[in-house]
Amino acid sequence: MSMPLKNIHDHQVEYMVDFKNQKGESFFIFYYKAVDKLFLVPIDKYLELIQKCNEEGRKSISYKEFDERYELQIEKGTYINYLNTLNNFL
Repeated sequence: MSMPLKNIHDHQVEYMVDFKNQKGESFFIFYYKAVDKLFLVPIDKYLELIQKCNEEGRKSISYKEFDERYELQIEKGTYINYLNTLNNFL
């Protein structure tokens, strides 16, 4: 259960880093279907994970990299409330 690195392209990361540098909040939302879990991944955490993957020769990010601080809750069956989780990182 992992997110392949090839799913996110360099130009997307560059845009998000630029946005963050302008005092914006940039993040990904990863969904791991096998465990039915969603995670909010701030760009800084993503960059840290990419470096770790590169050092270890991995091509994907395991859902085990995230603790409950990053997990998003699905409300009312479909609604993703990311603001509560995002506030943990502001």
